[in-house]
Amino acid sequence: MPDKICKVCYNCEETFTMYRRRHHCRMCGQIFCDRCSSEVVDGSQMIGLGPGLHRSCGLCHELYLEQIEKLKYTKNYYGSGSGNS
Repeated sequence: MPDKICKVCYNCEETFTMYRRRHHCRMCGQIFCDRCSSEVVDGSQMIGLGPGLHRSCGLCHELYLEQIEKLKYTKNYYGSGSGNS
């Protein structure tokens, strides 16, 4: 979505101003204010983001944490890929 079209935060619906700036969530692409997009995700853990830390909204950050927990559980359950069947 082009920045100029978006007049309010996708989450809190506060109007953007010179002081309340627009920020894109790097996971969903929606536009949020700083307060509603203050989380970060590790891009090396997510397909398509690339290395480094990326800004995300609260909902995407929660989904990211759920995926990380699932990965930890899967690695613990199946081992580290030693090839044992």
